[in-house]
Amino acid sequence: MRALVFGLSLLLVRGADAQCPAEARGDSVAQEDSARVVLRIPSVWRDFMPLKTTPDGGSDLMVALSFQNPDSGKVRIGVAVARTWVRFHGDWVPLSVDRPWTSWDSIQVATAARHGPFWPVGSLVDVVVEWQPQSGRVHCTLFRGLRIEETM
Repeated sequence: MRALVFGLSLLLVRGADAQCPAEARGDSVAQEDSARVVLRIPSVWRDFMPLKTTPDGGSDLMVALSFQNPDSGKVRIGVAVARTWVRFHGDWVPLSVDRPWTSWDSIQVATAARHGPFWPVGSLVDVVVEWQPQSGRVHCTLFRGLRIEETM
């Protein structure tokens, strides 16, 4: 029943007007009972394996999202990523999230947001992630000045 209520609340969050970037002042840590989880962004990157379909030969922008237990040990809180946005200069650009629901009970829970712009490698971007632990409080977390890396 708790999972059903959580799923329905996530649908309501997704259906809401996309105001999150302007309001991005949420914490990157959530607590539920005695368990805590922290959202981290290990990397923002473009892949430059031979791709002939783009002007510079690289993929679209991708953002890795990771949830970890800040006290070490397993992640004990279920978490859902609703939306992710990036900004280089100007407006926020939405990305699509690979798996909006991530399970718990592992050392690290990871997902990715993809299909971003073809901004230059080395650029500094801002990222906003709208996410929600099972407890239901929506977090809208801003990460500033993340460098776009490249993989080859």
